[in-house]
Order: sequence, then C-alpha cells, then structure tokens
Amino acid sequence: MPSSRLPHGDDVNVDRALERSSLSSDVDGSEEPILVDACQVLILGGCGRIGAAVALDLLNHTESELCLASRHPQLPAHLVSFRDRIQLLRLDLSDREAVDHAIAAQAAEGVGPDTYAYDLVIHCAGPFRQRDLAVLRACIAAGVNYLDVSDSPDYVREALALKDEAVAAGVTAIVSTGVFPGLSNSMARLAAEQ
Repeated sequence: MPSSRLPHGDDVNVDRALERSSLSSDVDGSEEPILVDACQVLILGGCGRIGAAVALDLLNHTESELCLASRHPQLPAHLVSFRDRIQLLRLDLSDREAVDHAIAAQAAEGVGPDTYAYDLVIHCAGPFRQRDLAVLRACIAAGVNYLDVSDSPDYVREALALKDEAVAAGVTAIVSTGVFPGLSNSMARLAAEQ
C-alpha cells in the first residue's frame, strides 16, 4: 500500500489536518463531514476496548486503512463491517525486535526507501505505568508519527523528555490523549467556562 503521509516537521500539519477533520463543516456550511485523506495507521492494542474505539472513530471519519495489533488479534464485532480496511497483526510489545520491525516496515516495493507502511502509530496498549518508551523510541528511529493514550504521569514526563529527538527526526509525537487526563481535563474546562 502506498503511503500518503504528510511531510514531517511542518508545524502547520496539525492545522491542516484539523481543517480537513470530520469535526469541520464544508466551506459552504453544509453538515457533510470532511474526510481526512487516507493514511496507514498501526494501532497497538487495537483489538482492546480503547484501541477498538479509536479504530471505529478513524474508520467512521477518515478513509484510513488500519492495522490492529494485539497479543490475541481478533476483529471486534463492531468493526466487522469495515474488515476491508483492517488488517490484524499478532504482536507482543515485550518482543522489542518484532515491535521495531512492525513500526519500521517498508511500504510496497517501488514506493521508495523512505516511505514506511505506516503514517502513524497509535499506542493504546496500556496500562502505561507498566510501559517503557520502546514504542515511542522505535517511532522516532523509523520517522513514523506517534500518538498515545497514556495515563501515567511518569510515562508522560519521560516521553516529553524525548521532544528534541522527535523534532530532530521530523516526528510528530502527541502523548496523553486518552480519557485521563485528556477528556477529563476538557470536561473540567468546559464546566469552568459555563
């Protein structure tokens, strides 16, 4: 599968992605969602409760193709209708060599040596208080963008310490986007503003 990844290191990529996101309305004001360009996404813990919810949202609001990685990969029932856009991968995060290989996997032949199969890795395989930074480091080494749902203050602090490495590699890394503190902080702000 050819990759359609955005150029790394461009601060406006986030703005462009938000402009094209499903939360935006059409320029003419219609309610039709704007689909984000298709990309290849690897979701670690993709068959679990959080990973499958992330997958469903991506499948509903983008044209992305997903690879759901899990120790016990089985397509969740609510994703069956999207099976043509989903691959399953048996992956144990304790096998660092397999993780590195999965993240740095080259795209189909003839695409180019710097094009990877994945545009983005979404790490949903918690609990993060028991995780190290191996996945984030592998993404930085491979030049693949990273997002996680970490809930551990220690993990977040250690991940943020890799900012300079990520920037130097042209990798966008966004940490702690999960329910705690992500959604709960947003809810607190909304309540404070009302």
